Amino acid sequence: MTTADPILTAALTPLRELHLADLLSRMARAIDAGADVTSEPWRRGPDGRVLRDGVLALPSRHDFEAEESGRISHPVVETPLPRALAVAMAPLELIAAPGLSLLLTPFRWEAAMLAMEIEGGVPDLAPLRRWFLEFSQPGTEQMETEELLGVVHSMPDPEPLPAGIALHIDFGSAPIAAVAELAEAAAQAGARHARLGSFEGL
Repeated sequence: MTTADPILTAALTPLRELHLADLLSRMARAIDAGADVTSEPWRRGPDGRVLRDGVLALPSRHDFEAEESGRISHPVVETPLPRALAVAMAPLELIAAPGLSLLLTPFRWEAAMLAMEIEGGVPDLAPLRRWFLEFSQPGTEQMETEELLGVVHSMPDPEPLPAGIALHIDFGSAPIAAVAELAEAAAQAGARHARLGSFEGL
């Protein structure tokens, strides 16, 4: 398990805490309204099986499930990034993994985009797939609250870029260590330069 760099931790903690506070607040309001709430369940098909999408055949998770009077809903929690926080988070470039420089810019924790410049142009997607499968499962890290699982929620298939690929990632309730591990996976995939930020900023 890679330990997150203190600089990376300091930069990302406000983004993560903002979204988790929003997620917990939405769950609490649903409970107060009389719903039975399940945090971060897998997306499943009508037959109950976990859905897997795309060429990577990856599963994904809802933010939470609310059941009330036999009706089930899956609210989507989208947390706006306050301008003050975005301005305070100056672009930061660091060596996030051996051979990989990472430029970090403001993003929403549940709507991140990792843009990778791939050496040779053809990525090895296996390390990225392994990363998601590991961090979409509850780990051994102690969470701040037992209501959350500490997991990544989704990572659709990569989108092509002129010199590489981009991944859209919902970090869900995952620990910041997941970002450090993602940098390791990106390096193994062939990336030498990458940017983690918002989709709008690409």
